[in-house]
Amino acid sequence: MAENYAVYRDAEGDYVERENQAQDVAEHRPEPKRKNGNGHHAEYGKGKTEVYIPNDPPLRLWMEAAVYEGDRPTNCIIDADTGWSVRVHWHLEGALKNFICGYWCLHLHLESMGHGPEFSIPAPEENIPLNACDDNYWYEIKVPPGKIEPAHCSSPYKLVVSLTYKDACYKKGPMAGFVELPLIQFYQTD
Repeated sequence: MAENYAVYRDAEGDYVERENQAQDVAEHRPEPKRKNGNGHHAEYGKGKTEVYIPNDPPLRLWMEAAVYEGDRPTNCIIDADTGWSVRVHWHLEGALKNFICGYWCLHLHLESMGHGPEFSIPAPEENIPLNACDDNYWYEIKVPPGKIEPAHCSSPYKLVVSLTYKDACYKKGPMAGFVELPLIQFYQTD
């Protein structure tokens, strides 16, 4: 469109393009809404609102974990040729728990006490969705037979389960926890 043309609405509401009518268009524009000093529109009335969230406690996270061999708790000495697992239970409570969405990130960490490799085993589901309607979470991290080799005269391992939070956009958030489990020794027979 050339600079000497303008578009405006006529009395019937149709868009009309006219030459040299810029002044006419400016005269027919509605007056912009004016705001008062508080940032509110001057002609608007102030509404009444209330947001009440009890804050005792606003949000609390607790967790526990145990090492299992099959369907029974371990005695802390595991045959390396058998599968084992860590069962984790965590609980979110408080006034804000129903407003929280996002994901949990759960890992099992094994640190060798002495020579030996270290491991970090993620839960099979990398991002465990938060459920605002159920605040109890149960997860089992299964370790297959042979994953941990009893090298270096069967060095024991320190086990730690870690839990972190990611928001709905997968950004790391301000909730985290861990459980230190007992030392575990792996052995192998001939």
